[in-house]
Amino acid sequence: LYQIVVTNNGPSDAQNVVVTDTLPLSTTYAGGDAACSAVGQTVTCVVGTLA
Repeated sequence: LYQIVVTNNGPSDAQNVVVTDTLPLSTTYAGGDAACSAVGQTVTCVVGTLA
């Protein structure tokens, strides 16, 4: 089980946030948030605005 936590510690909202992570070869992306997709071992989540 992998979990990525993204936070914004700044005083303003972060705009156009995209999180990308490469999974180990022995790992399969099983799904998650609708804003996330996988191509091969690369998972990308379009967060948008992060308060």
